[in-house]
Amino acid sequence: MSETIQVYVVEDSPTQALGVKRALLQLPQLEVTLFHDGLEAYRAVQRNQPGLLLMDLILPSLHGLALCRLLKFHLDYKHIPLLIFSSITESDIAEQARRAGADDFLAKPFDPAELVERVRALLAKVTAS
Repeated sequence: MSETIQVYVVEDSPTQALGVKRALLQLPQLEVTLFHDGLEAYRAVQRNQPGLLLMDLILPSLHGLALCRLLKFHLDYKHIPLLIFSSITESDIAEQARRAGADDFLAKPFDPAELVERVRALLAKVTAS
């Protein structure tokens, strides 16, 4: 039996958060915890590091890019794979996310199957290293 991987999903829309969780539950090794606030998620990571973090950009308390920077430029958390998703349509938003340290970016609305494939790819990189 494979090891359970804790995944934190940070999304302020309860409907979208549940959609992401539903898609991720196609991967039976994942245990998904939802957060609706950037600061709440940051505090949770400090208490218990997840194996993967997925987050929206527009979040209450702490913007997704700021949260990404806090995590990816901190020695204790930079190893956590991080995927940002957003409905922001600025042409360079994916590049902004990557400069902030994100491992991947997915534009909303996205196909749940594509999300699952991106998560698989991120997890494969982690297990390969």
